[in-house]
Amino acid sequence: MTMTSTLLRRWCALGLLTTLLAACGGGGTTSVANASAGNARYGQNMVITFNGQGLDQNLEARVDGPCSPPTRLAGGTANVLQFSCFVQGVGEIRPYLVDNDGGVVLGSVRVAIPLPRLSLTVTDGTRTGSIELELDPVAAPNTTSQFLAYANSGFYTSTLFHRVRPDTGILGGSFARDADGNMVAKAPTRAAIALERTGLKNLRGTIALYREEALDSGNAQFFINTVDNPRFDAGSVETPDGYAVFGKVIQGLDVLNTIAAVPVRPDLVLGVTDVPVTMVRISAVTQTR
Repeated sequence: MTMTSTLLRRWCALGLLTTLLAACGGGGTTSVANASAGNARYGQNMVITFNGQGLDQNLEARVDGPCSPPTRLAGGTANVLQFSCFVQGVGEIRPYLVDNDGGVVLGSVRVAIPLPRLSLTVTDGTRTGSIELELDPVAAPNTTSQFLAYANSGFYTSTLFHRVRPDTGILGGSFARDADGNMVAKAPTRAAIALERTGLKNLRGTIALYREEALDSGNAQFFINTVDNPRFDAGSVETPDGYAVFGKVIQGLDVLNTIAAVPVRPDLVLGVTDVPVTMVRISAVTQTR
């Protein structure tokens, strides 16, 4: 036995030679210096980043809290490893990185997911304003997810508030303007969802999912209450099953009131009398948190 092999055996036994761990069967040093999370928003893919060394080993990301099982993103190196998971709830989420060979947790990060908020930019061609909404996925998880999926896909951009009533609310999300300037229905891109019993009331400034007489017909169309509408609550005489409220206006009630007060006209095709004379269009929808 040579002196070199004897020394190597001793160093491996003592675990003192970091640069020769591969020769000892360890596969190199693996450690996490820091971890971070980006795009930590309800209804979106959160990106988890681990920085360190030896991250090209047999490692796996896991998560505690309301996020889907993490998926490894392409382009990882020995120094940077990224995963994504879809945020499905609010509260604390803790992604962490595990060494599958030893079951050791190498690093983690704690993330607080707040109630989601969106900004609707609205214009009539001459005036522009914003309505900021805060949604409630705790009380209305399915309805909130449906609305956010439409919002984040761009579906609501360029749709209209096609019916407005100052004594009731403004209705939007299912009509747009064609190339000739005519109002046309916009076909939904998702399936309708079951009516959700959220327990939230149709108070002034709340947003609810519109539906037809069928209880499970709610899809993309929504309305914002301009007054308290107890007749739209579950258990009321007029609508015993109610409409599912899933959020509220936290800024821009003045814009809501302005929209509700625009001049209206009858529409023979829709069979209603409260269509804005000048189209009120949603020009942008942005999830702000």
